[in-house]
Amino acid sequence: GAAGSGSAAAAAPAASGGGGGGAVSVSGPPSQRQRNPGSLPPPEPNTLRLHLNPIGTGIYPSRIMLTSVLDVRVVDLELTAQTMTQSFVLEFSTCARQAITQDIPLVNTGDTQMTVSATTSGPPWSGPREVLVPAGATVAYPLQFRPLMPGDVKGQLELSISATGERNCYTLVGRAAEPTAEGQIVIECQARKPASKQFNVPNIVGSATEYKVLCDLDFMVGAPALKLPPGMAAQYKITACPQRSGTYNGIITFTTADGQYVWYTLEVRASEPPEVGTIDVRATVRTAVAVSVPIANPLRKDMLLAVRYSDVALCGPATFALPSTQEPVSFEFYYAPLVPGSGTGSVVLVNDDVGEFRYVVNMAADPAPPTPVGPLSAELGRSRVEVLRIDNPLGLPVLLAASSSNPRHFAVAPAMSSLPPYGRAELTVEYTPSTLDHEEEASVVVDGDVVGCWEFRVSGRGELPTIMEPTTLSTTLGSQGQTVITWRNPFPEPASVSVQLNTEEPPGVFELLRIGPFAGSGASQHALNLAGLGGGVLSSRSASRASMVAGASKGSLLGSPATTPPEHQQRGMGGGMGGGSSSMSTMTPPGTAGSSTGTAGPHRSGSSVLGTLQELTVQPFGTLHVPLRFTPASLKTSGAEVCVAVEGSSYSLNTLVWTYPVRGLTEASLSGIVFRYKCKARSRIEEVMEVVLGGLAKVGPEDEFSHEVVLPPEHRSFLEQSLIVEPASPPPVRLPRPDAPLRYRVCFAPHRMLPPTSLELVINKSTGGRWRFEMQLQATEPDLDGTLTIEASVGATSHLPLRLYSSGPEPQPFTASFPSDTPMVFNVTPSKGMLPPPPKPGEPEPEPALTVSYTCREFGKVVKGRLYVQTSDMHYSYELRGRMPAYVPPRPSQFAPSVDNRLPEFVETRLSQGRPAGRNFVSGNVRAAGRVLETGRKR
Repeated sequence: GAAGSGSAAAAAPAASGGGGGGAVSVSGPPSQRQRNPGSLPPPEPNTLRLHLNPIGTGIYPSRIMLTSVLDVRVVDLELTAQTMTQSFVLEFSTCARQAITQDIPLVNTGDTQMTVSATTSGPPWSGPREVLVPAGATVAYPLQFRPLMPGDVKGQLELSISATGERNCYTLVGRAAEPTAEGQIVIECQARKPASKQFNVPNIVGSATEYKVLCDLDFMVGAPALKLPPGMAAQYKITACPQRSGTYNGIITFTTADGQYVWYTLEVRASEPPEVGTIDVRATVRTAVAVSVPIANPLRKDMLLAVRYSDVALCGPATFALPSTQEPVSFEFYYAPLVPGSGTGSVVLVNDDVGEFRYVVNMAADPAPPTPVGPLSAELGRSRVEVLRIDNPLGLPVLLAASSSNPRHFAVAPAMSSLPPYGRAELTVEYTPSTLDHEEEASVVVDGDVVGCWEFRVSGRGELPTIMEPTTLSTTLGSQGQTVITWRNPFPEPASVSVQLNTEEPPGVFELLRIGPFAGSGASQHALNLAGLGGGVLSSRSASRASMVAGASKGSLLGSPATTPPEHQQRGMGGGMGGGSSSMSTMTPPGTAGSSTGTAGPHRSGSSVLGTLQELTVQPFGTLHVPLRFTPASLKTSGAEVCVAVEGSSYSLNTLVWTYPVRGLTEASLSGIVFRYKCKARSRIEEVMEVVLGGLAKVGPEDEFSHEVVLPPEHRSFLEQSLIVEPASPPPVRLPRPDAPLRYRVCFAPHRMLPPTSLELVINKSTGGRWRFEMQLQATEPDLDGTLTIEASVGATSHLPLRLYSSGPEPQPFTASFPSDTPMVFNVTPSKGMLPPPPKPGEPEPEPALTVSYTCREFGKVVKGRLYVQTSDMHYSYELRGRMPAYVPPRPSQFAPSVDNRLPEFVETRLSQGRPAGRNFVSGNVRAAGRVLETGRKR
């Protein structure tokens, strides 16, 4: 205790538990009390009484200091304030007759066991009446909600602790939805045959009750009511008898007199009814067979039957009208198989009144015989292409796989292709013959998976070779041109060939070149080693007959079999082309002149034999490359023939000759003159171009001149529409003398910009000779199509639609862009798209194809730029101007006053009626004050 007359003081800081603050007072003897409630007796001696006034729940730490002249004592207190009664709201949501449980945690922080008592109100809620919570533990109170009827319901729950007097009150809000199904009843049956099932129905009332039974499926049969004893379930029998096959879903409901109900989901799986007949049908793949079935109408009214086919091979009408007559009516459908084999299908006729009738169809499909193609004919060394057409009878895409049993002679392409729905695909068969004495055959199979297979029996026969495709080479006067003639051995055995060059041109114009290093067959390699010659031109103009024979027998090799690697072929060709310029005239050895001149290479009148190579062996199906050099001597067209002869083999006893015509075109040297034409886009220029043909020695009346323009590929379509080059005089074009110019009218009318582009004007002389001249075209930026002015406030963006149309009746792609000097404040959308065609009279205008926007970034300045819109044949150019809207100062008449300084008439009338009459003292004082001031100024 405190000594004598000491004083007591208490410090009460804010509560740390939750309230935020409170007041604590300490009571001592009556003479020293700070607060003494009258309801409490005075404290005992040496006793302090504390009064706590918390402002909320929590922990309130306090400190009491006791002081006297002899002693000082400090006591720390920790006061806990808690709510004795708390209110909460719990919401529950479930279906009727479905129970859910909410656990409410009960926490005991004390050192002794706590007893919690529970009181519930409301029939849907239930829970234990008392729960024991051990010391320092947490126990959940299970509150269950199980409504019997759908709807909203409320209740109360009170949890109290008698030891402390604490109570928690819960307002319970329950929402019960419609009850869920008690289960699913599944019935499997056959159409037009009844099937029954029994199941238990619970008693949801508890007492004896009677259910009213309702079902939403019209083919279900059962008792209309069901009686149940108290607290017990009863069995209910239901029968299904659907007239049509399929899966049916519904519900069956059992309802009490007071509105409570139990329901089940129903699923009836009805299979197809027993067949009314069986039909056997057989057909060949990709052919159709008609099937007729007599059907009688059992009703006295017209019926419309829906028809269902179970297989893709069965087809026919989707509906069938059956008149009310008693006579049978024929129903016709078709069997058109795509895949060979046998199977079973069905044709089902369905009507809501009479149900479903099924016919079983036993199907048998025989394979289709192969389709004959040919016989094809082709020359040895050439190919013949035949087109195969495949049609898709189905409405789905099909992948085709094609193969050939003899791909060397009958190659099919493509090996894989796609066949569109109800579309057609085309495949090619390339026939390459290898014999003359018999017909060659192959089987081409096209597999289409679900659409079946197509088989084609292809046959072909080889023919004697004749004139092959001509070879054209060109070079300028004074230079050399080279080409390679390729011959393929069509036989499956080595072929001994002879190569011969025939021409009426002077020596040195056409020359056969020899390939130097060779990696071929053993016999040919040995002949080359004996020759001991490098690359060059075979020449024997001044050689003796013995040297000619030796040269021929040593194998002056011109080609290489197919087994020669490509790199060897390239090196060999280079060696052969690096020799001298004399012509090749290796003569035929004795004993072979008859065969070479009689069959392998017959000479024309006046022709000279410039070269023949004997006993050159080419491997089976190998390739022989014959290099040829062309050195023109004058401006004219030169001609020659390269003959490849094969002496008798097991596939042909006669000597076979392949003749390759060669046409050499001589061009004049480039003069260096460039004809330049420049104009603005969407403008037109017409000029006369005069060209002088250099190197032209003489002209005659038989000399006619023609021209062609060689366009660059990247601008071909554009220049074909915008450039015209034609003779200034009507054809035929002739020159009176060699130095006279040729005149051409050049018309250049570009619709869009074109960078400097070079092209060639080629002039041909009918008797031989060609001249090339360079032309350069350029189309600069066109005149502006207009000015687009866009106004926007600072920081805002404005948009302006731009209507443009295509130049034709179809949509046209376009590209919109800005030059590099256009500010970034401009934008166009979209940058790529399609221009719509112009609308016809009376049609509404389409939406604008482009939208130009401007974003204002600064005050006062007018921003300028350019916009280019380009299509394949047009170029549009617009000037862009972005500015702020012009400032217009507001006028007072544009604004309505925000303050009303006039009284309404009725108010003013009322005030005037009640206005007091008498002297106006304020006005009199103002006038008096004015007179006093005026008098003072006079003084």
